[in-house]
This record gives sequence, C-alpha cells and structure tokens, in this order.
Amino acid sequence: MGRKTDALERIATALERIAAALERPPAAAVEAPAAPAPQSLRAEAAPGSALPGPRAEAAAVVTGAPAGQLPGGVEATAAQIEAPAGDRTGLLRAWLGRRGVTVQREKGAAIEEEALLPIARFIGTQYERVKLVIDALKRGSAEGTVQSVSLKEQAPAVVTCSTHLSHQLHELALIEAFKYHRAPAYQLHLTPSRLPTAVYFITGGWLELYVRAVVLKALRAAHPEGAFSLLENLQVTLPTGEDFELDLLFEVEGEVWWVEMKSGGFQRHIAKYNRISRLLRLPPSRCFMVLCEANAEVCAKLSSLFAMSVIPVADAEAALSESIGSSA
Repeated sequence: MGRKTDALERIATALERIAAALERPPAAAVEAPAAPAPQSLRAEAAPGSALPGPRAEAAAVVTGAPAGQLPGGVEATAAQIEAPAGDRTGLLRAWLGRRGVTVQREKGAAIEEEALLPIARFIGTQYERVKLVIDALKRGSAEGTVQSVSLKEQAPAVVTCSTHLSHQLHELALIEAFKYHRAPAYQLHLTPSRLPTAVYFITGGWLELYVRAVVLKALRAAHPEGAFSLLENLQVTLPTGEDFELDLLFEVEGEVWWVEMKSGGFQRHIAKYNRISRLLRLPPSRCFMVLCEANAEVCAKLSSLFAMSVIPVADAEAALSESIGSSA
C-alpha cells in the first residue's frame, strides 16, 4: 500500500510541475541577425530605432498595424509575418504602408500578349509619325465610324510609318480594314475594330506595354542579377481616403520609382500627381510622367513647375534607362 501511495505522490508532483511550466510565458526566440536593409530603407528609420525587416513590413501593410505587430498591438510571430520565398514585392507594399498608403489590389498588366509588343514599340518610338493614325482610330473607336486620314501634305516618313502601322494593326485584327489611295488623293481609310483588346490597345494600352518593356529592359541591363521588383496598375487608398491607381511602381535594391502614363489629356491630372509625388516623398529623378500630347519644350516647363520629371513619349526610353542605369 505504501508503494502505491509513493507512486501516486510522484505522479501528482510531476503533473504539478508540467502545469506550472505551461503557465509560464515562453522564452523569447533567438533569431539570426537580420541582413542590413538597403541604404534608402535604412534612412527611413528613426534615429536609434530598429528598422523592421521586409517580412514584418509586409505584414504591417496587410493588417494596418505597425511592422512586427498585429491589430491591437499584439506582437506578430515569425510564422504570422512569413512572406513567400523570393518575393520582393513585399518591399514595395511596405514602402507604401510607411507613407500611409493602403494597398487594395494589383490589377496587373491589362495586356499580356507578346505579339502586340513590337507594334507598341513601333508606336512609342515613331509616335510623331503615326499620331494621325492613332488619333483617327481613337475617334473611330468612340464613334464606331470609318475614318479618313489625309496624308497629302505630310512628309514621306509620316506616309511610310502611317501605312506600315496600318498594315501591322490589320495583320493582328486590331483594325478591321484599311486602304491607302496614292496620288493624287493620298487618303488613308481606316475601319476600327470593336474587339475589346483592340479598343484598349488603341486608346492607350500600347503606351502601357511600351513603357513597361522599356523599364524591364533597363532593369535587366543594369541589374542582371534580378534584384528588383515591379507592380502594375496598383489600386491603393491614400491617407486622405481617396482611391488611386499607380500605373507602374518598381524598386531596385530599396530605391523606388513611380511612372504614370497619359496617352491623352493630362491637364486635369497633373496637379493630383504632383500632390501624390510629395506624399510618396519621391525625388523628381525617380518620379516620371510620360505624355503623348506634349513636346519636349512643354514637358521641360511642366517639370520646372511640378515635383515630377515630365517627359514626352519620344524621350521615354532614354530618360528611364538613364535614371535606372544610375542606380547600378
């Protein structure tokens, strides 16, 4: 009987020890030292404060709490702030979060077709020579009518590029038909397509494709190791509560660029873009607005008035490549 009593007492004692251990708070986990943040990200930390790692920052953007915390001030565990391996877009989302910008969703590229890229590049590099065709097709898409373009007083290069673009567009069913009447008429007749892809491409999708290709080419040339990330058509909510869409946002080793594109009127947008560029705390050297309806002289004046680098589409490749290349 005595042996059974001793055994029961030992079991009871062991159970008490286990219960006591479970009631104590867990010891702090030991973590390996974090890799140093890029210089531009380190500069944003308050003096004497620790800079949150990109995984903690990514969680902060999603939850709306400070980096490393969940709502209500509860400390986040490593498992709760884990980001997908190799995903750098968390850096961009966290960068926006530190500026009070809430990411709603990324729409991504509206047009992915590789077959359309050569045409987009042709329009981008020869815009002044094909502008008559693009303007006519925009009108035709809106009105649903056949358009006639007079090339009688135009330079030979304009005639060549206009007819070449018409042929390319027709070949991929982006217009239904075209016909060029030579001398003495010099008239180009265009029948726009009603296909959604065709309408989107003609009314500005080509510019999105072209600028994205320019940026990716410059990023890969300057940083072949792939240390960059890019988000497109990012729907966000500003600190003021306004909804906004960022056309192109990308980072290279912690340095962030923002690029907006306008294939039509820009006057009613530029003041808002100027305000947002200040909110994002971006220097004009990394904040661009690419315009189709303004020449180099007008763009230079706009750049002097607003906190952005405003550039004509003809200069987009040179300006963006130089800016990105300077980060290498």
